[in-house]
Amino acid sequence: MPSDPSTPPEPAVASIPHGLRVGALYAGCLLVITAAVAVVGVLVWYLAAIVVPALLGLLLCALLMPFCRMLLRHHWPRWAAIAVAWLLILVLIAALATLVVQQTVANWDELAKQIDALFVAIQSAVDKHPMGFNKARVGELGEQISEWLQEHAQDIGLQTWIAGMGAVRIITGSVIAALVSIFLLLDGANIWNWIVRLFPRAAQPRLDAAGHAGWHVLVEFPRVQVMVAAFDAVLIGLGALIIGIPLALPVATLVFFGALIPIVGAISTGLVAVLLALLAKGWGSAAFMLVVVLVVNQVESHILQPLLAGNAFRIHPLVVVLAVVAGISIGGVAGAFFAVPLVATASAMVTAAKRGHAFELAQ
Repeated sequence: MPSDPSTPPEPAVASIPHGLRVGALYAGCLLVITAAVAVVGVLVWYLAAIVVPALLGLLLCALLMPFCRMLLRHHWPRWAAIAVAWLLILVLIAALATLVVQQTVANWDELAKQIDALFVAIQSAVDKHPMGFNKARVGELGEQISEWLQEHAQDIGLQTWIAGMGAVRIITGSVIAALVSIFLLLDGANIWNWIVRLFPRAAQPRLDAAGHAGWHVLVEFPRVQVMVAAFDAVLIGLGALIIGIPLALPVATLVFFGALIPIVGAISTGLVAVLLALLAKGWGSAAFMLVVVLVVNQVESHILQPLLAGNAFRIHPLVVVLAVVAGISIGGVAGAFFAVPLVATASAMVTAAKRGHAFELAQ
């Protein structure tokens, strides 16, 4: 039975400073929240084969939702709007993959010649300035590598089998992601209402407001990030094309998919263009390509992102970098991909829950 607030505290409690009691209360709450987050994290880790495709399906739904709404406003049936949206995505992916493969095959011989020339130059430099290496040492290294391959042939076979299982997981995950996105596009509102009804009645209004604010951010985020990624890919691809780097289109495609990870992704994949410039054209072209990558990244961070995103989900670049690094350490590439949208969505949901409504955030 709760004690009367007017009753003076016990002597032992009264001897503890008020600030320390408040701090202990906050610390206890923080420990409980941390434990809950840890439990959720462990469950996500063990159920990654389901959670990651489900999150991908959620992002796909958010990406396709504006296009589907446009078709619905023109009195299309919902199933037809979803089918057309998915057909458009598949056609774009197939066309892009075809162009990349054609460009790679057409330019591979030239790139192979450049790589061979680079290795010849490295060998010549080693002969002139050995730094502990010589032809005999290089030969020994080759023999050691050959022996290691023979000794670990079974392990390599095991890795091949693991890679095959990975391909099966990718196919399964793709099917799950497609199903999640389709069902959310078909009946997302009813699914969300069912989730809200699972919580106590008093918490439902704030939870509903938080959900709408989070969904607003989640719909805007992939749209903005795809536009930013296209901007990065076009400019870096044009830079590679201007200096005559082979595989310029595959490099631009790689930059596009890499730039879906804010700030870090465009730089990481842009370094591939720098490496190809070094292999194909030398140090001068590599320096030019590096300048292009850095300038594009600065324009993206300081002009394009604020212009497109506005105040809807502006996150400090330091938070973005830390979120991506934490995502990589926890979940690898998938963690890096989902880190920023999850942080942005969580931030919007917490803000809306505190306010009790999502209207201000959506403006």
